[in-house]
Amino acid sequence: MSKVLVIEDDEQNHILMDSVLTSMGHEALHARNGQEGIELADIHRPDLILLDMRLPLMNGWEVATALKSNEELQHIPVIAVSVLINTADKMRALEAGCDGFISKPYSLNGIRSCIKQYLD
Repeated sequence: MSKVLVIEDDEQNHILMDSVLTSMGHEALHARNGQEGIELADIHRPDLILLDMRLPLMNGWEVATALKSNEELQHIPVIAVSVLINTADKMRALEAGCDGFISKPYSLNGIRSCIKQYLD
């Protein structure tokens, strides 16, 4: 069973991601802000991180940069999740170290496809 860390401050999105991940046979871990996400990534070493880009305390770009600058964590794929859909924001996420991008509102097929791409 793969572990997926969802770093997201919206409770409804946690519920949705938990449902999708468990239906796919993965364990979902949840963090409510960027700092907590970095701490949980360090403790649990997930197989994939789904990272909201608009977070309290640290934004997603800062979190991605911190994760990718840590030798113990930099191998973990990080998928940016955001309502930001313009090319500049996608490029900024990739430059911060994100490996992919999922736009909100979610497409369940899109989420599943992205997760399968990184975990299969």
